[in-house]
Amino acid sequence: MIYRTTKTTMKQVAEHAGVSTATVARFIHKRGYISAEAEQKVMEAIQATGYQLNAIAQSLRQQHTNTIAHILESAVPNPFFIHVSLGAKAMAHEHHYHMLEYNVQHDPVIEQKAVEAFISRRVDAILFTTPINADNVHLAQTSGIPVVQVEKPCLAGTDAVLVDNYSGVRAAMDHLLALGHRRIAFSGVDPASPLKKKDYSIRERYGGYVDALVENGIDRCPEWVTFGESYSSEDTVSVGCGWDSANHLLALDTPPTAIFAAGDNIAAGVMQAIHAHGLRVPDDISVIGFDDTYSPYLAPPLTTVRMPMQELGREAIRMVLQRISQVDALPPQTVTLKTQLVVRQSTAPPRS
Repeated sequence: MIYRTTKTTMKQVAEHAGVSTATVARFIHKRGYISAEAEQKVMEAIQATGYQLNAIAQSLRQQHTNTIAHILESAVPNPFFIHVSLGAKAMAHEHHYHMLEYNVQHDPVIEQKAVEAFISRRVDAILFTTPINADNVHLAQTSGIPVVQVEKPCLAGTDAVLVDNYSGVRAAMDHLLALGHRRIAFSGVDPASPLKKKDYSIRERYGGYVDALVENGIDRCPEWVTFGESYSSEDTVSVGCGWDSANHLLALDTPPTAIFAAGDNIAAGVMQAIHAHGLRVPDDISVIGFDDTYSPYLAPPLTTVRMPMQELGREAIRMVLQRISQVDALPPQTVTLKTQLVVRQSTAPPRS
């Protein structure tokens, strides 16, 4: 086993050896093909750059370390990641595995360092909730470590566990339409923003919103669709895209009677803006969210689409254990979990 000193990185070893970082990772983890010539170059680079061999760990001949790594995109402000972590930990502990976590807080550079650190520790698998950079997922994948991407995969070729975002939004829209709403706005994060690049879940949620309007013969009003730039850890809920979105919508000559927010944190900002305008939810305007993180704690409690967050973590661990124990290679698997509409006090029929 190899561990990194504070002065040397895996990338520096690769540059010194004239090979890819993935080749160094395969050498460290002892998984995957590496030529004798490349192996010699990497060993010489390790000695030259100061990477150290852990003689005690190297002498162990055990196949597994019974350790699973979990890389979290962030821990705040969205509790989604913590709920997934709780489910993953519970499932891992049931099967006598230890969990190591690394919170990278939206930073792809830190994500790369997390992958390198876990490769050095020879973990048995890596979970990404949710992956930021495809190159980092590729680095883990090519090192021979089983990888599971949770909810927002950014690279093909690994196991993945997803949520049926589209059906969840359709259930939310059906609820608003059944109450009599026809002027329904959408508040979300721009899927083209750098933070959310290639975010299929946002596209699914917006697609469900659009299809529900079209199938019910309701003309789409471009002014009722608002995309914020991000809801990163640096944004507070009240001044994030939900706040800006609601301020824009309430200033229209014909404001909507209901707002679908693509996340509970966005919905929280929407509700605060509505309150700041002297209006009430749901008396003046209905609000519905997505994920069921903040929703029980808002005033009034938020109608939302519940994501099976802990089940996402449990399913990811189940896939990892299957991958570790499977003698024959399995093709990459994708599991999609269902959502559930939870009706609370933030939605009501529109005022006549």
